[in-house]
Amino acid sequence: FVGSYAWAAGGKWSAAALIKAQGVWVVLQRLIRQGEKNLRPLLIQAVLGREAVALWSFAEKVLTYAVSIFPIDDVLMPTIAHERSDRDRLHVLLERGIKYTIPFYAIIAVAVAASIGPLVHHAFPAYSAGLPLVYVLCAYIPFTGLAYLMTSFYVSHQEQRRSFWLIVARFCSSLILLPTLCYFLGPIGASVEFFIDILAYNLFRFRFLVASYPELGFDARRLFKFDSTDRDFLNRAKRYLLKR
Repeated sequence: FVGSYAWAAGGKWSAAALIKAQGVWVVLQRLIRQGEKNLRPLLIQAVLGREAVALWSFAEKVLTYAVSIFPIDDVLMPTIAHERSDRDRLHVLLERGIKYTIPFYAIIAVAVAASIGPLVHHAFPAYSAGLPLVYVLCAYIPFTGLAYLMTSFYVSHQEQRRSFWLIVARFCSSLILLPTLCYFLGPIGASVEFFIDILAYNLFRFRFLVASYPELGFDARRLFKFDSTDRDFLNRAKRYLLKR
């Protein structure tokens, strides 16, 4: 936490000042997230039983592995924090980040969806019933880059208080949607609820970010154009990946 904010503050804030200003909101966020994580299997079990919990746990682990293959937040966090005072540069990072992470993670999603079926049927047939849950979660993978971008921007711009209230809203939504969708859809309802809530959470984060910093807004039509800025962005990304 302190390391992340040291980037954002340019070394101007002491650890005590960082914790006083933002630390309490970070701690509260983690408490809410952990509470949600612990409560989710209990709600699923209450509606569908233990077998459904096992299926959800399997699908969740597949998603966690898939999105961790390329942890781009390792480069986004310091880069966005370093460019915090350059709004034009931040605008480019946000626009190009969304433009290229969506198709990049979409490829990962397709690869996971295509390979997980044969793998499970041959190696873990007991989890075959969990495949529909995995396929629904694969639909979220393309938006992983957006989640990383929003987290990096909210940390670098010290917007943890706003982020906390959005997490609270997501938590409250899951308390209603999760048991409802599980009741009507069965085990796959857990994945549908997760997809709806986490995607809505990140879209609202993006909406509030642009509302607070209008200069970061952009025309969606530019996502389908290619220019010299794209070439520079791709070259930087290529150099980073080669270093790894």
